[in-house]
Amino acid sequence: MKKIAAILFALAVSTGASAASVTVGYDSINGVDVPANKQQTSKQQAINLSVTEKINDNFTADVLVKTVVNNTNSSHGINGSRVEVGVTGGMPVFGPVSAYTRVALGQNFNTGNNFSFYSVEPGVAVVVPGITGLTAKVGYRFRDATGTANSDRSETTRFGLAYQLSTKDAVGFGYDHQHGNSSQNVVKLSYTRSF
Repeated sequence: MKKIAAILFALAVSTGASAASVTVGYDSINGVDVPANKQQTSKQQAINLSVTEKINDNFTADVLVKTVVNNTNSSHGINGSRVEVGVTGGMPVFGPVSAYTRVALGQNFNTGNNFSFYSVEPGVAVVVPGITGLTAKVGYRFRDATGTANSDRSETTRFGLAYQLSTKDAVGFGYDHQHGNSSQNVVKLSYTRSF
């Protein structure tokens, strides 16, 4: 586990040194329900930091760090963190429509329960005609733990809008509906700075 965390950290640092873009995000997480251990939390928040680098015209690599904080009457504090490294391949389909697939490996850090996971996310992005700088995205993510000892299987349908404020700045809004070992609805806000 420590070796995986060290490798992920080294990739994050090396990618960050020549980053094409950095994104900071905030997630409002509602309706968390984990039936396996009978936990239920009505609201959580997450802070995300990702660094993305263009590999070539069709591929990008990214490192994502996400920290979840409980925000309930009975529990406050960090609930857990995820660190993942992903590669996204994309290509134009027709006109303003392009298709993408992101694959990622990562590490989940929770109190007393750290484990590795993988995810696959195919989707479609559409440059919205008539509104310069606006892109809509629909995706589906499958995620699961790499071993059988942990329950981290989930399927997420995601919707997003990104608006390019300038050649270097963009803002985003998204909505995720996740079900599986945990079920939740997530409203996402983000800001991206390109270099």
